[in-house]
Amino acid sequence: MKLPRLPKKLRVMVGWTLDLLFAKDIEQMLTLRDVEALSDMARRIRTRAKQGTSGTASALDSSARD
Repeated sequence: MKLPRLPKKLRVMVGWTLDLLFAKDIEQMLTLRDVEALSDMARRIRTRAKQGTSGTASALDSSARD
């Protein structure tokens, strides 16, 4: 079995040292597909909210007429 050579050992040591000194940056990339999916979801929610509001209003109107 081969042991890691000096360049590999140095690369690992530098990587570990940098990890200790600097925090990792976590990022989330939004793609156009993600934006379109969120837009579609928001549209469906607004549509359901409008239907729920108009359904409640029509129920109130019909009960007021009786």
